[in-house]
This record gives sequence, C-alpha cells and structure tokens, in this order.
Amino acid sequence: MDNSHRGDEFFANSGFANPMGWGKRPVLLIIDVCKAYWTKRSPLNLSAHQPSATVPVVIQNLLTAARTSGVPVIWTCVEYKTMTDAGLFWLKSKSLDVWQVSDTRGFGDWMEGLEPRDGESVIKKKYPSAFFGTTLATDLVVMGADTVVICGVVGTACGDRSEEIQNSNLFDLNAKYADIFFNSDNPVGDPSDKGTTKDTLEYWTSLAKLAEKGKISFIFLADSYNTHDIYGGSYDPMLRAGAHVATIDPFTIVSAMAAVTKTVGFGLTASTSYLTPYILARNFSSLDHLTNGRVAWNVVTSWSLSAAQALGHDDVVPHDQRYDVAQEYMDLMYKFWESSWGPESVKWDRESRIAFDPAEVKKIEHQGKYFKASTIGPMHPSPQRTPVIFQAGTSKAGREFAAKHAEAIYVGGLVPAQTKGSIADIRAAAAARGRNSQSLKFFVGISCVLGRTLEEAQEKYERAKDNADIIGGLAQFSGYTGIDLSRFPLDDVFELKDAPGDAAVHTFLENFNKATGNTDPWTPRKLGEKMALGGFHPVPIGTAEMVADVFEQWVDEADVDGFNIAYINSPGSQEDIVELLVPELIKRGLMWEKYEAEGGSLRENLYGVKGMKELPTDHYGHKFKYGSNFEGDSIEALKKTSRSHGFCIQVK
Repeated sequence: MDNSHRGDEFFANSGFANPMGWGKRPVLLIIDVCKAYWTKRSPLNLSAHQPSATVPVVIQNLLTAARTSGVPVIWTCVEYKTMTDAGLFWLKSKSLDVWQVSDTRGFGDWMEGLEPRDGESVIKKKYPSAFFGTTLATDLVVMGADTVVICGVVGTACGDRSEEIQNSNLFDLNAKYADIFFNSDNPVGDPSDKGTTKDTLEYWTSLAKLAEKGKISFIFLADSYNTHDIYGGSYDPMLRAGAHVATIDPFTIVSAMAAVTKTVGFGLTASTSYLTPYILARNFSSLDHLTNGRVAWNVVTSWSLSAAQALGHDDVVPHDQRYDVAQEYMDLMYKFWESSWGPESVKWDRESRIAFDPAEVKKIEHQGKYFKASTIGPMHPSPQRTPVIFQAGTSKAGREFAAKHAEAIYVGGLVPAQTKGSIADIRAAAAARGRNSQSLKFFVGISCVLGRTLEEAQEKYERAKDNADIIGGLAQFSGYTGIDLSRFPLDDVFELKDAPGDAAVHTFLENFNKATGNTDPWTPRKLGEKMALGGFHPVPIGTAEMVADVFEQWVDEADVDGFNIAYINSPGSQEDIVELLVPELIKRGLMWEKYEAEGGSLRENLYGVKGMKELPTDHYGHKFKYGSNFEGDSIEALKKTSRSHGFCIQVK
C-alpha cells in the first residue's frame, strides 16, 4: 500500500495530520476478521494481494499484545438472518451472502487462531460501519475508552479492491480524525528482521558472506523435527511465533553458503535416533567434499515426543538407552568414514582406466544390538573423513559421550560459576581416556545486544522487548519441559502446587535466581519474555567494550573456548557482532585477525594446526582409521599451540 500521503508537506504546513497520541485507557477493536477474506474459494478473498495476506499476522500480534497487557478487546462481525437485512447493499453485491446464517460454506466463521475469548465483546452488524445501528459507541463510552486501536478489514468498504480509494480514506482519516499506523510502523513486528526470508537462498548466502567477512569460525545450524504442542495442547502459539516450525533442512543450504565463501565452517545438527547411519554418513561426506572440509556434526539423540511422533514412533526412547544407541551409531559411522577406504584408494587413472583401487577399499561388516550393515563406505575419503564432532548433552550419559567422542561441546549457563564445573568434569573424563583435555573446545550459549553507546544498546533491547512474543516464549518453555504453562494466569506469581512437572519449573526459576541474584517474583509473562529474549542464555547489553568484558570473564572463570551467539534480530545482531564486537576482541588479542588456515578445513581452524584435517590420534574414532593423511603426533601438536577460543565466530 502506498503510504506516501503521511508526509505530504502541503497538508502538514496547513496544520493538518498532527499526531493525537495515546490515551491511558485503550481498547483494541478488531473488524470483521473472518474466513471470507482469506479463503481462496471465497468471492471476497484478499489473500492474493500480498499486503492483505499478512493482515491476520499483524492482527495476531496486536491481539497478543492487548491480551497480555490487559487491554480490552472488541470484535465485530457481519450476520444476516435473511439477505433483506443487508438492505440495498444486497442488490449491488450478491457476495454478501457469505454472512447469511444459513450459508454452509463457512466463510463467515472466525479465522483460526483469531477468535473471541469469553468476556470479550462481539458486535454483530449489518452495514459496513461498526458504529451504524450497533451499541459500539455506547459500549466505548461506558468502558471509559480514550483510545481505540482499530485493525482488520478497515477503510475498504467491505473489501474494495481499489488502492486509490483505500489510500484516500486513510489519508483523510490521518489528516483530520485519527493516527494511521502502517505495517512498517507496527511496534510488535520489527521490519528490520529478515527472519521471514529464511526460505530464500539469499538469506543464507548473505549470512555466510557476513560471517566470513568477520572471520567467524563457523555457523551453527540448529535443527528439529516437528514443533511443540504442549502449551494449551496446540501448535498454534509456536506457529504464530515461528519457533521451531517450518525449519529449512540445513543440509540443503550449506552447499549454497559454501559456494560464496572459502573458510567459514558449518555445524549441522542430526539425530542418531531417527536417521539411517549409511545415508547420514553419505550426506556428511558429500558436504565435506563440496565445502572442502568445512563441516561439523552436532550429534543429538532427540528427546522430543513431538519429534518421535512425527517420525512414526509412539514415544521417545528412554534417555540412557538413546545414548547406548548413539554409541553404536558412532562406531558404525567411524567405520564408514575411516575404515573402508584406504589413503591410496582414489586413482582417477585414465591410462589404466581405474577410478578407485579395489585393493584399497574394504567391506564393512557390522552386526550390533541396534544396527547392522554389510557394505563399503558410501563415499571416497573427504578432506576431513570424519566431520568435526560436536555435542551438547551434559547429563551423566551426555558427559561420558562427550569425553569419548566430542571435539567441541555446547554448554549452557547464566553465569560462569554455573558452567565451569561441567567443563572441568568433561575435561577430566577426556583426560582419563588418554585425550588432551585442552583439545576439547567448549562453546557457551549467549545472546548480546550491542550499540555504539550504552543508550543505543538499551534502546535496541527495549525494541526487542516490544517485539518479543511472550506466548511464543512460554510455548517454547512448555515444549522443553513438557509442562503446559497455559494453566497459569499471565500476571499472577507462580504458585506451583505439585502438579505434574511443576518441579521442573520451580528448579529453573530457583537456578536462575541463584545464578543471577534475582529477587523479583516470577510470573508467566516475565518467564515468557525471558524465553523470547535469550532463553537460558545470558544477555549482556552494552558497547563492544562492555560485552567483550563479559566474554573475557567467561573465558577466565569458566574455561570456555568460545561462544555460540544466538541472534535477537537477523541480520542486525550478526552485523553488530562483525562490525562492533569483532574489532574489540581482536584488539584484546582474544580473536584472530585472519583465519589460522585460510581456505582450510574447519578442523584446522578449530585446533589452530594447519594440515590437521583428520581426527586427532588421541580421539576414539582414530582407532577405526584405515590410513591417515595427517603426518605427525596431533597430541604433541596441540600441546605446542596456544588454546584457541572461538565463538561460532572463533576467538583465541
């Protein structure tokens, strides 16, 4: 929609279009949000017009903000018992029968997810204006409303398709009677965030180029199968928030990102519970070839019931059994990557017409408790053979798995003291297995809000708070814990009464208070905001110097090697990291000015050892090796190098 009238100098100079501002007692008025306007079969369908198609999303954001803030909501709808109720309008527009009570097409029904709740007023009308022939004006007076926020199908005379008429109506209103806000002004949806374009290659290739510009170590690509339906027993909150839903397949986009970069790495998440070992081994080998050795595997065992059900299972495999499965899974993967193809197996000899030397390729025979395979490895050796192994579990079984397999570990914690014990335990367990404990790299999750001044950073954070989807945050927490938090009133202090799962909420809140010194009471609203803005991670706010101080504290006190930085706004957060934080880290000697191995593998850059593309000799997977392209004792090499600190983004 053309909104250029808003700045018309002629009318502004004539004293028109002055902003009226907000009162103290607002009411949200939602006009005619029914399926008739967003259903393809409907004669009044608006969904083919892109700005109109996004209206329900904007309304949902406003509705959530109103409900969570206690702002009254009034709905209007059209209803005709017979079409004579429509008067002369019926003679001009036969499509009005979508609102006849006897109509069976369902076009007059509320949009799914946009329905009145008990206690919210519904005004039934027969004419375009919600004020004509209704009690709306009287209701607003009785409520003491001094501000009416109107959204929905407004200013269009029941869906006029003429933008000229729409612009004229809105211009007249803005000049004389009301303040008009366009979608780009909407405070509950940040127009600078490009998250809505994640289904385009441009989003991912731009992110990859930005990361390489900032000498970022690698881009971590989380993944999940299905989304959560715990909160209110519905997927709706997660769908509205766009959280863990419609996630693009990470394997699909990495090739495109690699094509526009030379060194930045890519960490991909994949599950040992549901993916076939042979196929996953081939997927990683393929990407390792195509990226010239720049991929890592974040090994997960998948704990979500919704994921299990999406993939055809009735329930989740018990926790410790999942790790038993994962242990055998890893053995088979090492066999595929390390045991089958010899170092001289690739010939591509045109004279002898030999592509691969059969004498250098061994058949894998695996018969285990959970898996079996009788085949050769799926691909000839890639630059790293085995991708860099990442892992995130810190349970007892998770720590044992990390000490045995992981080269890098994601950890959580709100302050260093919460995390350093887990890191020390895993390092000690790795050392007990004969590994160089300092070869394991620990990345702590963090979100940061950066500004050139503290005031600018705080303004960005406040804007992020305005945009935060509180219900979406609660839905995520419900999904993580299996607890339906919709049963708690948003602004009531949590009163946990030993209902199933209450202990998990209590434990989280207690741990947060203990770690941060928080003494304020917790409400669902506050928890939802915390989850929407950083979740279980710390969120330092300030200048690059201030945030770098926090990073340095984590390195010194918790013995972390880097930071897995979650964004709040994309690409704004990432741009601030590259433009503001990276130079400060370089200045402090915490980050390299250039990659250790420009154009090299992820493993070379992770360890800071050029030529070290394959598993270190002290790694469990090394015992499966047919042959190695890396000469020398990798344990000694690591001892001679300074420990590098990284952050999905790597610092040293």
